[in-house]
Amino acid sequence: AHLTFGPFSFIAEYITALDEFSATDLSFQNEGAQPSALNLEAAYTTDIMSKETSFALAYQQSSEALAIELPETRYLATVAMGIFDYTTLQLEYLHDEDYGVNEGGTGDDADQVTLKLALEF
Repeated sequence: AHLTFGPFSFIAEYITALDEFSATDLSFQNEGAQPSALNLEAAYTTDIMSKETSFALAYQQSSEALAIELPETRYLATVAMGIFDYTTLQLEYLHDEDYGVNEGGTGDDADQVTLKLALEF
């Protein structure tokens, strides 16, 4: 689902396997996995210094998706500015939390910062 109201936008996404996989193809805790993922995102877009700028926050969660290397939870914050026509500069921060040791994961957290310059053509 995607809802836009003025400068605000909201996204909610959910995807899941309809059936369990065979444990030999994709497993979770020694059984067939039935992976799923959820994404909730809120964004605000405004002009700063006459440049379209977006601020966004997101929460993502997966279930039984350890074998496909998704984190169990992810928190995301990003700001993106259109600095020229067809050119965007984006700064993004991610905080991932892995599946617990009792689920076969590491139980560790990880942080990542990305600066991206994107050119559309």
